[in-house]
Amino acid sequence: SCLSRRVLSHAWYASVSCALEPVHYNQSAGLICEYDARAFAYVHLGLDEAEGCRVVDVLTCANGEFQALLGAAGRLRVPAEVAWVRLGVAADGAAMRFYAAWEGEPLQPLLDASGTPLAWDASVMSDERIDGWAYTGQMIGVTCVDMWDKTASARMRAFEYGDGDHGGVWTCVR
Repeated sequence: SCLSRRVLSHAWYASVSCALEPVHYNQSAGLICEYDARAFAYVHLGLDEAEGCRVVDVLTCANGEFQALLGAAGRLRVPAEVAWVRLGVAADGAAMRFYAAWEGEPLQPLLDASGTPLAWDASVMSDERIDGWAYTGQMIGVTCVDMWDKTASARMRAFEYGDGDHGGVWTCVR
């Protein structure tokens, strides 16, 4: 399921606090920026079965081609004692960046393999870059996905959306 709202400008930010106890790698919950099923970015809380722990990861889809931006080695491992994880996304034109924090801590950028803040070219979420008929306009929202047994239940709170630059400082860390 997904609950979303329209993105209103070229520069915007959004965040949400999420709690999820996945038991299978096909269960996740988080923040999704979606153009349609062929173009989206999803920063989420999920399960790394090999490591036996919850992780923060970023899944993108550009014209039907999926990519896990952090890769298995780059996923952010969530300590067992942390119940709530805050997830964030900020866009400025075509550049989209992703953030995460444990409850009560300020959001920090997710880093790529070189230690640089992860950035994704979000220009793929446009009529000009999607093959065939497409929805016009980006949406940002919260979602819980269970492609295993349909029993996953996520808790979300403190969704925040704002137009313009967040100034590198997140004012809402709940």
